[in-house]
Amino acid sequence: MALKVAARKKSKSAKNRSTANSDGIIERSANANILPLERNIVHHFVRIVNGLNIKLAESIRVMDVNPVHFRVIQILYEHDGLTITELREQCVIAQAVFSRVLKQVERRKLIRRAVDENDKRVYRIYLTKKGVATYEAALPHASKVIDEALSNLTAADADKLISLAAIVDKSLNP
Repeated sequence: MALKVAARKKSKSAKNRSTANSDGIIERSANANILPLERNIVHHFVRIVNGLNIKLAESIRVMDVNPVHFRVIQILYEHDGLTITELREQCVIAQAVFSRVLKQVERRKLIRRAVDENDKRVYRIYLTKKGVATYEAALPHASKVIDEALSNLTAADADKLISLAAIVDKSLNP
């Protein structure tokens, strides 16, 4: 909604025209619809996630896990025994990338696969003891990164931000 409002500030009949000049520099028409970066929620979310991932990666590197591995074991820590599909949907990762991540986490002996008792075609994913220990060792580092990221907010603002982000998440990933 905010994106539509920002884009409509220009005339409805305005067309987004861009052409490159002889130097290859893009010139935009004066009446082009512009979405400023400061109003682009995707820009902010990507910067937040990338910034958190960089800081988390630095702090858990010694544990031989990266932020994606951490998310996998965190989800399993709270919901052990998910199917591969359920876990991938929770991680919101493309199938090809997820297959590689799952192999990496399995190679590190942080998870194990087991055939579902009710449907032999389905595999469930469980944390190993090493997976639990790795998650519990990494959690203080992750909590510190999150706390530092939210340190300029009041507790009420941080709670509001988290609940608003959850609403956006549910609308994109039902």
